[in-house]
Amino acid sequence: MTGLTRRYGSLRVLEDTQFTARAGELLSLVGPNGAGKTTLMRCLADGRERSRGNVPINDHDTGRLSPERCVGFGIGRKFQRANTFDPLTVDECLSIARTRWVEKDSDER
Repeated sequence: MTGLTRRYGSLRVLEDTQFTARAGELLSLVGPNGAGKTTLMRCLADGRERSRGNVPINDHDTGRLSPERCVGFGIGRKFQRANTFDPLTVDECLSIARTRWVEKDSDER
């Protein structure tokens, strides 16, 4: 991801943000309230949220694509809700987070 920028009018929430995530890596985004964490995640998962910048996912340029199209390249977003995986261990939750849904052909269903 290079040059990711998100502005709301004259307010700059993200400016030329950059990072690289490699296959199999788990990254954490940590910061205080109002730091732009949610805005960054929205810009990664939804090309229409970006004011500027390039976010290639699995060698595909996501451009200004919708979240529905971005998820097809392997990016997803889970909204915060503490009890979603309450009965599972941390390891089990991380295993689920790393799983990518692959739709099977209709013949295999």
